[in-house]
Amino acid sequence: MLLSGVATAASRFVAYDDGRGVLTALADILPAELRTGDGATTWSTWATRHDREIRARLQAGYQETIVNWLLFGTTFTSKPRVALEEFGDTSGKPRQLTDAQMADLIGDRTADLVSALANPGQDDRRLFARDLFRREGYALTTSANRLRLMQHLLALVTRIAAERAKYASDTAAIRRLDDTRTVCGSDRSSFATGASPRIRRSARTSPSKSPWRR
Repeated sequence: MLLSGVATAASRFVAYDDGRGVLTALADILPAELRTGDGATTWSTWATRHDREIRARLQAGYQETIVNWLLFGTTFTSKPRVALEEFGDTSGKPRQLTDAQMADLIGDRTADLVSALANPGQDDRRLFARDLFRREGYALTTSANRLRLMQHLLALVTRIAAERAKYASDTAAIRRLDDTRTVCGSDRSSFATGASPRIRRSARTSPSKSPWRR
């Protein structure tokens, strides 16, 4: 898993006058605020906000990538990987570790990763992660600094595990709903084709009373 570099230079946006022609040509599909704003000021505000939002999404993606590395990577630790069924999985598969054992494993892997980031050598992934956390205000120069980064990483693991568990739960609920609709559709077809003529006539002449109309 390779990580690409992150540009740290200050953002520079296209000036409104330079982009006016493009904005005019795309007027029909522009966001409402750009269609009704006052030109340069609105453009600057919109561009700045969207740049900030995009960078926040990228940052969250980088953090999740590093959490995946922490859980499943092998180059910075001799500890076993965290099995998928142990981390944010709601499929019902049997777990191999108790909660305490999983906490110990993740804690040990987190400590090993922080040690690796403190001594990155020429490893691109370690350098990337170290620089990313430095920009977030996490140093690695003292034991207290490293403990603080460990706590931050463990908080990220907890957050991402909760997000994955919620996603898995929501997906399972949608699948159950689809299954219910399939069964209902099958039952409705049976009702329409297999019922007696009298019942079929009733269903056709009294649609508002049909239990299938929702």
